[in-house]
Amino acid sequence: MISINHKIFDKILDKLKELDYTGYSEQYPPFGSWNKLEPSQAKIKKAWEKTLLDNSDMGLFVNIPFCRRKCVFCFLPVVCVGNNQETIDGFFEDYFKTLEKEAGAYSGIFKNRAFETLYIGGGTPSLMNPPQINKFFQLLNLKFNLKKTRQIILEIHPQDINREKVEAFKKHKVSRVCLGVQSMDEKVLTKIKRRQNFNEIKKAYAVLLKADIKEVNIDLICGLPGQNETSFLSDLKIISKLKPDQIHINSFISTPYTIHSIQGGEKPNYEKIEKTRKKAFRFLNALGYIKIDSDSMGRTHKSKNIQTTDLCLKKSILGLGPGAISRAWSAFRYINIVSWKNYKTSLNKGFLPAERGIQTTLKDEMIYFAIEKLSNTGELRFKDFKKLFNEDFEDVFPNESQKLKFYGAAFSKDKIKTPLGFWNSIRQTFYTSKVMIGGLKNLKLKPSFLKKF
Repeated sequence: MISINHKIFDKILDKLKELDYTGYSEQYPPFGSWNKLEPSQAKIKKAWEKTLLDNSDMGLFVNIPFCRRKCVFCFLPVVCVGNNQETIDGFFEDYFKTLEKEAGAYSGIFKNRAFETLYIGGGTPSLMNPPQINKFFQLLNLKFNLKKTRQIILEIHPQDINREKVEAFKKHKVSRVCLGVQSMDEKVLTKIKRRQNFNEIKKAYAVLLKADIKEVNIDLICGLPGQNETSFLSDLKIISKLKPDQIHINSFISTPYTIHSIQGGEKPNYEKIEKTRKKAFRFLNALGYIKIDSDSMGRTHKSKNIQTTDLCLKKSILGLGPGAISRAWSAFRYINIVSWKNYKTSLNKGFLPAERGIQTTLKDEMIYFAIEKLSNTGELRFKDFKKLFNEDFEDVFPNESQKLKFYGAAFSKDKIKTPLGFWNSIRQTFYTSKVMIGGLKNLKLKPSFLKKF
């Protein structure tokens, strides 16, 4: 916990969020405080060896960085491969060779550990053709134990889907799909340089259902350039008629890594975005959907991406591919090199391609749990904290508990409940001086920045 003026903290927090290109809704310690890593495997392997002594759940995340083109709203480090199939195939052949080297560097460490979840993200994994899909899964199964996975989830673009591809994915036990729609407003789609229409979305959705992949998550983005509340809610109403298992409502965040920001686009009005999202959640709730996390609603409590939703629990993630995030529980968090060229170079030299990271402790995991629970669900049950950490929350966080009460959180015998609009107060309560100093150092903020407030 730190003592700092609210306005100063909020401004620093905004700046730290601008540094974040991980694609995750939350990191703790926050990504802006992570440090550059030396090109050595020792520190990372030692962290994994420590983590694997504990009986934590293991997830595997594989990032496929290729897209036909980069959308204006996207802040992820994608590689634009165009539309020529021969060119795309060449990129994937190169990718498989490099991925095999990275997977091989880890396979010895994880030989005795089964992975419970597999998430295949991007980029656009659905650019792979059926033979490439087979090759991709054969590579992963050769290096890791995926025989007991509870969920294999895949991100797809509606225009890429056909029966042959879906059958290939289904053969390798893909059980949940994230269908990236984002918007259906033609004016908005033109502005964000994305082409699709509702007929293509319906067709892709039908192909998935026919292949018996019924766990479909449809992604929408609120606050896109050229979009207004009426446009977004219209998209939501149309999508809801498909009755997907889960609907994910992201906020458009214009970090310095988006084309929108690079081209000098107007900063999103986050207050308006949040008001629209609240209306969207109320609309879905009236249809019978329930809140799964801070950004999504599902038809049941099981309508979720297990790997990301359960991260606040005792869960470790091994990330492979450019820009992939790894989390060795209570030991280390790190991100791979995002540049496709530099990622390959690092592996060709015999190094793990880790770029930035930070050592973590059990206390860090406790803080992460508290932030996630209080932010996503608005409550933290003391028995959940006790079950995970074998300690009482108010014994571990006496000062933080008093601070939460000061800010307006309600404490009862069983739990803490936080009011709406509590996001920054939660972080100001739990962020440590070490985290803030690390963030300020990476931001390279001058003292004059703080004097403005």
